[in-house]
Amino acid sequence: MSSSIPNTIVSNTTSQPLSRRSDLDSMQPTGLRIEGLPSPFCASADADHNSLRLSHVQENDSESMQSINKDDYPHKMQNRSSSSYTKYLAVSILSTLLSLAYVVIAVWGPTWDTIRDPSISKNVTSIVAKIIEASFGSICVLFVGQLLTRRSTSEDTHHGVSLYQICMRDWIIDPASMFSDDKVLWLGMRSFLGWYVLVASVAALLYGTASQNLVQPVVRDTSGRRSTLDGLVTTSFGDEVFIERKYRSSLVPDPSVITDRSYMSVVYSARCSDSWNSYLSAWNGITNQKTIQSQRFVPWTIDRSTQGQINGSWVQDIDMIDVSKKFDGRIVNNVTLAIPHPGISKAASDKSNLIAQPNEFEGGVGRYQIRAQIPSPYLNIICTNAKRSDLEGLVHEDQIEGQLNNSDLLIPDKDPQFVIDFDWEKYTTVKSPLDNIFDWNNSNNKRPIFYRYPPANQTILNRTIGSLEYDSFGRNSVYLLSAPEDLSKDNSTQEYTLCSIQAGLLVNCFTELSVAGNSSVMTAHCDDSSNSMAYSRRDSSAKDTVRPAFVAVGSLAATSVGLNNGELGNPADNMNYLTKLILKNATLRSDRPSIAEGLAAFLLPSLVMAAQDSPFDTSTTSASSTESLQSFPIILTATLYASGGKKWYQHFYVIVLAVVFLMNSYMLYYLFLRHRKDLKMDICDSMNLFGLAVASDFNNFPDSKLILSPKKENSERLRSIEWKISCDPNKKMEIVQVSPACESGGSPNGTMRSSGFTPLLATKRWSGGKAGEEENIEMV
Repeated sequence: MSSSIPNTIVSNTTSQPLSRRSDLDSMQPTGLRIEGLPSPFCASADADHNSLRLSHVQENDSESMQSINKDDYPHKMQNRSSSSYTKYLAVSILSTLLSLAYVVIAVWGPTWDTIRDPSISKNVTSIVAKIIEASFGSICVLFVGQLLTRRSTSEDTHHGVSLYQICMRDWIIDPASMFSDDKVLWLGMRSFLGWYVLVASVAALLYGTASQNLVQPVVRDTSGRRSTLDGLVTTSFGDEVFIERKYRSSLVPDPSVITDRSYMSVVYSARCSDSWNSYLSAWNGITNQKTIQSQRFVPWTIDRSTQGQINGSWVQDIDMIDVSKKFDGRIVNNVTLAIPHPGISKAASDKSNLIAQPNEFEGGVGRYQIRAQIPSPYLNIICTNAKRSDLEGLVHEDQIEGQLNNSDLLIPDKDPQFVIDFDWEKYTTVKSPLDNIFDWNNSNNKRPIFYRYPPANQTILNRTIGSLEYDSFGRNSVYLLSAPEDLSKDNSTQEYTLCSIQAGLLVNCFTELSVAGNSSVMTAHCDDSSNSMAYSRRDSSAKDTVRPAFVAVGSLAATSVGLNNGELGNPADNMNYLTKLILKNATLRSDRPSIAEGLAAFLLPSLVMAAQDSPFDTSTTSASSTESLQSFPIILTATLYASGGKKWYQHFYVIVLAVVFLMNSYMLYYLFLRHRKDLKMDICDSMNLFGLAVASDFNNFPDSKLILSPKKENSERLRSIEWKISCDPNKKMEIVQVSPACESGGSPNGTMRSSGFTPLLATKRWSGGKAGEEENIEMV
């Protein structure tokens, strides 16, 4: 090397020699001064700009440092202490396990059923993510330092360590530093280690964001999962006594006492009228409604106990023209309205079923959907036109001579007088063309009886509720007889309309409950036996059933809305409007509902009340004073706090989480398995580098002028030069420049000396015993 290169030296400005560690300890440093820099950086403006002087400043600034005790530094590259090894091992294992857990959570996306307040979960996930990020960065710094240290000291490879590789450690600690010097970034990207550190830096930088997107629980709609729900059963279907006690308990001190039904008439009147008016409002202004039954407007009502909406469903489509031909041209209006089982709403809100309710979430943002494998209550209404001759033997007016006596409607014991005086012999022997339409040939479904024929625009109900005589024949339907508005004086050929109202349970159905915020909607889905949630799939032997107990409930409800006022000839608006819905031909009208649809809308609330608190299967359990829980299968789709993200693009962050875990795993293997208990002192650590600089003589540094060279090409060259730490037999540790000969193989020591290279950092000391005699020592 040219001798004209300015020397860069490290000196102490004192003049007295320091031969012992105690002498160093006695020094009182006040700072460091860099000499030889241009005037903007140093007070010595006349110094050589290409030289660098690092001085140790003391108060008196008079004694130069000429001796450093050999014991100040170890004589070999020592291993880290066992305590440091244990600490780093614990940090590495912790970081690896936590990062693995975050990857599993992000990919699996589990739901957290117990989380209701997101603030706690957000804090926990953020803290854990910060722990992973910090520990990952710490292990990365250790890994890079160990890798470079082993590379610089290994004699098995000719590669050394360059300045840009040492600078790459800063990318992990300070990611912005990789952009502050683009040349270091460019040189680093030309090596695998550079890419490794770059990816690690970016992963550490984005880890918190990735955790927030994929691990932090957020409100999300979960996929449907099968479960069971426990519902409380307190009565049988259509238990009139239970319904009365339930709704009158707030007014009657002793709810077990059965008194008059005036209050229940008020309840039925209010609820049925509300359902009727809502249904008519849907038809207001409609002139082009579908004529296919399943596509027409469906009645709905409100469950007063939960304030949830109950939607009905038309179950079957019947070709009225074909049916009319089958019954000699009679108009047969047959509709079946199914409703969801109203008990599911109460069961879903029961705390024992552990379903998170919307109001339990912050801001009430929760929601859930339940599909329950239970039967659906239904109303079947059949209406057909009937001449007076078709009703022979069914009307009391035909059996008496003279005027009707309204006193016959009084109830002396349990039956009206006309029921007691009715000609039951003729009733049982007469045959009617209506027998096949209403299935009166069935022993469980006998004909109705009526007090009189209704006047025009009026309706009457059969009055045999609780009749001792009539109950012996059995009955499962409520019957309504109506007269059209154009009723003539000649009643012999005039057609009336007779309707039967029947209730029961359908098995090819399931109930769906959707709850969001403060609202809920229940819907019945029927006529799809292939659906896996149909009750018939749960019980293959189950069949559609008819519940005669509804007769009492339906009769009282129909009477409450005035559908029996025609018995006394008293006009009422509900009867008047209902008779306007009577069909004139075997086709549904597009501008109004049919009379059967209107009756379904009227009696829908009574069906809900009859099915409330009843069993969730088709069993005919009798009413009981004891309560019991009944389980049934469901599919629950709930909005819960869940991990895994909500948007599709968030799933790309799993790459960041996976990269951190894989790097953690590799570094754990490299540092603590491959080199078990063999952690070297990090030569890239700033304290170790500074110790080397303080104990070094810079007089023989090759290319030292390049350190602060303003020339771009010199700066790039200096950064890319590789250096190795060489230990000779005299235990001298020195940093040597890797020569072209060394790059082709061979020993760094021999190559350095044979090629004439001078050590970059050769540590020397001057013995206090023999003045001027130099002794080489090792530096860590």
